[in-house]
Amino acid sequence: MINIVICDDDTQICVKLKKSLKENLKFEYRLYEFHDFDLNFHEYILYNNIPTIYILDIELQNAKTDGYGIAKKIRKARAYNDEIIFLSSYTAGIINTYKYKIKPVDFIEKTNYYSLDIISAVEEAKTRIDSRVVEEDSGSLLINEFKELFRIRFKHIISIEKIKNSKKIEIRTVLDPCCNKEIYTTYKAIEKINEELDDRFCQISRGIIINKNHVRHISSSGQVVMLNGQIFITSAKKIKELKDEL
Repeated sequence: MINIVICDDDTQICVKLKKSLKENLKFEYRLYEFHDFDLNFHEYILYNNIPTIYILDIELQNAKTDGYGIAKKIRKARAYNDEIIFLSSYTAGIINTYKYKIKPVDFIEKTNYYSLDIISAVEEAKTRIDSRVVEEDSGSLLINEFKELFRIRFKHIISIEKIKNSKKIEIRTVLDPCCNKEIYTTYKAIEKINEELDDRFCQISRGIIINKNHVRHISSSGQVVMLNGQIFITSAKKIKELKDEL
């Protein structure tokens, strides 16, 4: 999931942008809208950890800071982990001023056709974020299976399940062409495994951990259906947590 943040003090432009994004983007995203650099926006920048595409109006009126000032705060808090698109009533003379330190995806002038330019810029921003995720996603789980040692990439793990009436743990993954395996078994304690995982994983019961990125469907009856067809039953509380996180 990617977040998109729009910050423009012109509410009509915000409405137009939201409509264009909804009609043209093919990927899932969560949208946030701000009209000023208020406390909520400041806290979003400081505490959000979801990759974000910011669409910022450079010439904010009656604001504590302009779009460039907000961009500097984003870079200070998040380095270059998020992408920035600038909107402006004019672009001549400002591009070189902001380009070096901020490294935005694009500067887009507010014309009659700028919505199309926004879609192209947002798609380019998503491509950059996706590329970074692939490059940086090096997390892995080290397990012993009998006398063999395996390192399993987090992104390949679908589920981790403790076998009933046994100390054995079964780890299901996408097919690894190197090992030609989809199922690994280990006696490593599930509590210890859980400590080594990152926040893409969720322990939905005492003996089951799932990778949220491999969830296909969550039903109101408590069923969690995975992309590989596995079905798990969990509590209403966990169902709510999962829905909030996905």
